[in-house]
Amino acid sequence: SRATALPVPALPEPFVPPPDESPPTIAGGFPTATNPTMKNVTLTMQLDEPGEVFYMVVAAGALGNTTPPAGDIISGTGVAAPPSVVVTGVMPITQHDTATSYIVTGLQHTTAYDIYVAARDDATPVNNVQATVKMATFTTAPGTGWDGLQAHVEHGVPNTHAWGVVW
Repeated sequence: SRATALPVPALPEPFVPPPDESPPTIAGGFPTATNPTMKNVTLTMQLDEPGEVFYMVVAAGALGNTTPPAGDIISGTGVAAPPSVVVTGVMPITQHDTATSYIVTGLQHTTAYDIYVAARDDATPVNNVQATVKMATFTTAPGTGWDGLQAHVEHGVPNTHAWGVVW
């Protein structure tokens, strides 16, 4: 007797999700720049998908009415190239729809700043960049102790304290 070959069923094609072609969206009310100290501020962001937030800090009003393009914020160059740029950086966003905070350092006391942010997702092979740049403003805290004395001198505030040395 002869064996009859049975047809082999075709395997289903593996599911391949479509590529992510949408940039992340910054949630309403973000960014926020809160809890400024003499040299730091807390930057809080929320995106609708995981990715990265790039930030660029400049002295308040240094760019006039010009908003730097997202690419400039990501590269840290362009419209707001140094010396206007005080500090740049990137903060990872690992959870969607969840506020994430990051400490921005390298600031000077008693100074008003604008912080511009741009978002990029973590899609591969192409990262999608949100075209809309957002901004928050803040002022760092005045100096205290020696920094405070320097702040008074730098800003022309007369010394109103009696200083003495006790032996």
